[in-house]
Amino acid sequence: MKNLSDKELYSLIKKMLTEDETPVTGPGKGEVSVSDMVNPKFDGMIDTNKLSTSQGTEICKAGSEGCAQFVNDYSDKIDYVGDAWLAHNNEKMGKRIYTSFHKLNPTQIKTIIDLWNSIDKKGGGVAGGSFTKKVSSLVNSLVPMKYSGPKLEVDDIVGIYYPPSKNHEIAFYEAGKPYFIGSTFKYYAKGLGTDPYHYKFENGKFYFAKKNSYNKETGKFNWVEAKSPNSINAIKTTKFHAQTKKVAVKKPGKTIMSGAGWGMNTHVGIVGAIKDGVPIIFHNIHGNVMADPYNKISGDGRIAWVRRPEVGFLKSVKYDLSKKYPDAKEYIKNKFF
Repeated sequence: MKNLSDKELYSLIKKMLTEDETPVTGPGKGEVSVSDMVNPKFDGMIDTNKLSTSQGTEICKAGSEGCAQFVNDYSDKIDYVGDAWLAHNNEKMGKRIYTSFHKLNPTQIKTIIDLWNSIDKKGGGVAGGSFTKKVSSLVNSLVPMKYSGPKLEVDDIVGIYYPPSKNHEIAFYEAGKPYFIGSTFKYYAKGLGTDPYHYKFENGKFYFAKKNSYNKETGKFNWVEAKSPNSINAIKTTKFHAQTKKVAVKKPGKTIMSGAGWGMNTHVGIVGAIKDGVPIIFHNIHGNVMADPYNKISGDGRIAWVRRPEVGFLKSVKYDLSKKYPDAKEYIKNKFF
């Protein structure tokens, strides 16, 4: 094609922006809103007639196993998603307009910090790890049963609490790493001989606990603070004179201490369509793309957070021109972008 002058290119852009399009939005029965920035490789793969507002439907193959990879592949509105549990803080995906992991109360903050340190103490989080159920239970308590955030729009990225996942422990641990700094230390001493107690020194205080008070469910002893001078002196001179164990415990940073938590979800999806006013979440489960009503996500999933991608005018024009006028793609890219 011939080289276009700035005036000719402007006219081409103006034509593209003003020409009539087939309306895809509105409250009418059976109308479906879909994104205008879907990766061309998914063209023709998704039949909007199969979308349901009452139940989930498998609509296509993802071409990959990862849920985040599918979102990244599906939408040309975003450049990078990353792991599902890190996407909560990925500012490149647009503004976060909703999250279940902020405004935590003191009890929730303590529970989160203690659980993260317990996982760290055993060497870190893994898929299907011993703390999987505890983390899942915690996240279940944080994510509301019904989504009540801002009205969802096509292309919104949604973090999903997905109960069947085996990645609760690793997601919780890995996403939480930046929220802890340095180390504090706890000192432990075991009772000697027939002594039935364990002892510890923490935050300037001495504690004791019966050896048989260990709770397998919580992973903790029933510690009691030693308050009388005689008890404290006995522990200091008799017990800590013996061998002690120094255990590093990460110190929580100001962000989590202020009640702002990290992304604790294991799954992520995208609002791929809106049918009859109902947002439909597209998400990849082991290679199969499900289209679920936002309030009836497969596996009893629930929306934990939402990010809204923002596309600048130039990127939008470039994208639309490239689709409408393929032969102008390289020229437009080289001259203006």
